[in-house]
Amino acid sequence: MERDRDTEEIELTDYLRVIWKKKWLILILPLVAVIVAGVMSLRMPKVYKVRTILEVGKVNNETIENLDNLSKKIEVLYRHLIEKMLNINSPAIATHILGPANLVIISLKDTKDGHGIRILKGINDLVIEDHKRLTDIKRAELARELSSIVFEEEGLLIEKPRLETEIKGFDRKKEGFKEWHEGQMSLKAAEEEGLLAEKTRLETEIKGFDRKKEMLREQLTATKSLIEELLRQMKNAGKEIEKEGAFVMVFSTSKLLETQSYYNRLQDELENSLPTEYEDLKVRLAGVSSRLKKVKVENEELRRQIQEKLETELPKEQGQFRRKLREIENDIREVTLKRNQKERILKDITETRVDSEPEYSELPTNLKKNVLLAGVVGLMFSIFLAFFVEYIEKVRIEEKKKA
Repeated sequence: MERDRDTEEIELTDYLRVIWKKKWLILILPLVAVIVAGVMSLRMPKVYKVRTILEVGKVNNETIENLDNLSKKIEVLYRHLIEKMLNINSPAIATHILGPANLVIISLKDTKDGHGIRILKGINDLVIEDHKRLTDIKRAELARELSSIVFEEEGLLIEKPRLETEIKGFDRKKEGFKEWHEGQMSLKAAEEEGLLAEKTRLETEIKGFDRKKEMLREQLTATKSLIEELLRQMKNAGKEIEKEGAFVMVFSTSKLLETQSYYNRLQDELENSLPTEYEDLKVRLAGVSSRLKKVKVENEELRRQIQEKLETELPKEQGQFRRKLREIENDIREVTLKRNQKERILKDITETRVDSEPEYSELPTNLKKNVLLAGVVGLMFSIFLAFFVEYIEKVRIEEKKKA
């Protein structure tokens, strides 16, 4: 353990001895490297950075083109197009995105007499041209959508007053229907009253037939008695024919014939005409009664239909119109909202524009960094060289001792 520690101390002492022995070599090499690096940094041609800033346009709060895609296109596609257009080789193009501000910073390194500004101006023009085409397409689409929405809104605005007029006219419609209903009911009531009067008259006539029959029978009895009296007179007249009987006989015969004819008419009326008339009255009464029942049923059905119309159908129809009106009002609000939204989107469209024109800015030469790096590298190399020289010298001494 003691021996190992002594060995380490010897080796460390050897290292320090070598460093002290070669101190001028170790100091001179880094100093030379620092001087050379400083001179070369100062003599190098100045490098400039050309930078421009594009503000990407927006449609409906979204950029016209995805910023990441645009960045890649600028670095590859647009750079290649510019090289062909200007017939030059373009330096590497770098892009930096400032998302919240929709800004794309485009830059490249170039000499003062290079083509950096022309390249970035050309890229700006290409981007703006492509974005203008995309914006015009989007504007046309929005204009078509807006035109369709306006057409729909105009149709709804025309339909709404018509429905309001229909709803307001329902009261007049009800009144008109009530007037028509009253007219129809009046006609039906008049018809019913006429049928009732006719029925009453027929019933009265039918009830009077018994009295009429009795009167005919009384007339027949009286006529028969008169005929018998005339026959008796004619018989007595035959006995007294010598005493003015011829005149009485002729008179009685004429009276008898007339009375017999009247008796026959009465009997015919009682047996034939009166029953026929009675049956006719009964048939007419049955017809009037049937028609009266039918009219009453029709009146009840008419009342039911009118009541249903006034209490159910018309309110239901009015409710349907009111619901349709509410739907149209909701549609109008939605369409108006859509129209306002489309108009706002059209109004708020922004074009892609150049926020900052291409301009040169001188890049620092990094003198301190280069000098520091040269000093560190030179120091490490000089230490290595010092130990290497010391090793060579040791090897030569040992060879001389052996010789």
